[in-house]
Amino acid sequence: MTPIKKIAFVYLTQTSGATYVTDDVAEHIQNRPLLGLQYLCAVCERRGVSTMLFDQRIAAFDEAGLLKTAADCDLI
Repeated sequence: MTPIKKIAFVYLTQTSGATYVTDDVAEHIQNRPLLGLQYLCAVCERRGVSTMLFDQRIAAFDEAGLLKTAADCDLI
């Protein structure tokens, strides 16, 4: 079995993904990557596995862009 060296974690939104500019602190707090995914990334990196985190709530992406960017990942 080949060891996993790089993993991409992906969070897809369920809404339209429309974004707007605001100075509301609560809005900025909500627009952070999910803590569970951050925790998984930290655990993997502690074990020597490189990670990438894609979150559509933070930055919009489509399937083609995701696959191109994460092409060198062993697991998505």
